[in-house]
Amino acid sequence: MKNIIMIICVLLLSENICSQELKIRDEINYGDKIYVIAESFTEDNEIYIDIIIKDKNTGTTNWDLKTELAKDKKSVGFQDVTEYRLLDLNKDGSDELLINCSVGASPYYLFGVTYLIDKKISYLPLFEIQGLTISSIDSINMIMRIDTKESPAVLGLWNEYYAKYNNGKLELVKSPVGLSIEIFNDQLYGDFITFSEGEEVCKTFQDFRKGESDYNGYFWRAIENFFNNCYMTGDDKKAYDWFTTYNDCPEKQDIGIYFTQKAEMRFKDLSKDITKIYEIKN
Repeated sequence: MKNIIMIICVLLLSENICSQELKIRDEINYGDKIYVIAESFTEDNEIYIDIIIKDKNTGTTNWDLKTELAKDKKSVGFQDVTEYRLLDLNKDGSDELLINCSVGASPYYLFGVTYLIDKKISYLPLFEIQGLTISSIDSINMIMRIDTKESPAVLGLWNEYYAKYNNGKLELVKSPVGLSIEIFNDQLYGDFITFSEGEEVCKTFQDFRKGESDYNGYFWRAIENFFNNCYMTGDDKKAYDWFTTYNDCPEKQDIGIYFTQKAEMRFKDLSKDITKIYEIKN
């Protein structure tokens, strides 16, 4: 019953019916459409946020975004709208609309998504990109920095991707800016030197490579993540040099090559899949 009431309000929004229940928080003018950020209350007195897409000339409601997103089972949807911006991401003279939304939170981190809309293709989102904030987009090169966090079971590691938008697709790229010394050190996620002094590094690496999931496996998973992120910023040689400097294992060069090659393969695999990972089926 609650959903039916909300749908009726959405359909009749242009006639201002349900005006006592719906509050217009903001409006985004984009091409021939107006994106109305609307706030209402459910029967349980909880705030319900939706984005109503209306025709600019007729005022007719074309879509409500939450209903459209729900058609794609891969979509996580959103709870609130944080910010939005118009940016010409592919530099074709036509702006794309980016709407950043919050999704939820856990004890470990906040969830957020950004919807990418290109009116030349559709007024509905083409992509729902988790871990992308508008402030992290390089407004000169139009490179989007995407941060995703893994579960605490693997140390809550951060993965960094860099992507550009072109011709309705996402393209994985390397960042033109390398990591600063401070960020490079923060990426290590632990004290490698202390670990290497107290553990049999070569043996624990072989355990990790066999897929044995123990604490030492988690350590090597952090090193793998470090190499992955450095590869994304063009710091892969710097990562290799650091690793072979502080690692006393006789196999350190082979291990460094292993992680470097694995990071390169990961980049190639992601390059093939990044559009599919984030695209929304309309």
